[in-house]
Amino acid sequence: NRGNLRLAVATHGHFDHAGGLTAVSRALGCPLLAHQGEAREMAQGRWLLPLGTFPPSRAAIALARRIPRLLARATRFEPVEPDHVVDRETSLAPFGLDARVIPTPGHSPGSLTLLTAQGNAFVGDLAYNELPSLFKNRRPPFATDLDLLHQSWRTALSAGARTIHPGHGAAFDASELGG
Repeated sequence: NRGNLRLAVATHGHFDHAGGLTAVSRALGCPLLAHQGEAREMAQGRWLLPLGTFPPSRAAIALARRIPRLLARATRFEPVEPDHVVDRETSLAPFGLDARVIPTPGHSPGSLTLLTAQGNAFVGDLAYNELPSLFKNRRPPFATDLDLLHQSWRTALSAGARTIHPGHGAAFDASELGG
């Protein structure tokens, strides 16, 4: 319902997460918040190619680097102009939300986690839950910096994350991120 949504938060600027934000913001009449580290690429409708974290994703990135024009064409999205740009932890109380956004880089340079007062952490691709459950590895298949990603897991846990809501797959207990 137009006017009910007070804010859209971009967890990061990759095409599969930011691609529809302009349409959502326009249709629902809500402002968009993003991290400063993602804003430039989002405004250009492009994304930075991350590294692979597993052998199959490393192979996919190696192939993508060989065909950059095709990749750029396949992953281009409508440019997104954030209304609010942050570079640090920010309360969402001005938008009527008992929540905050926390910079959690690693998957991408400007990844954000939206953390509610109840401990629900909406993390985008900072964590993943689509691999077979026998792996119990919550690492995403792509990341710009794995050390930063693991540090961001610790940041989210110390900030009070109890339930992780990844951008891909079902929610899971935050203890699965380790400590």
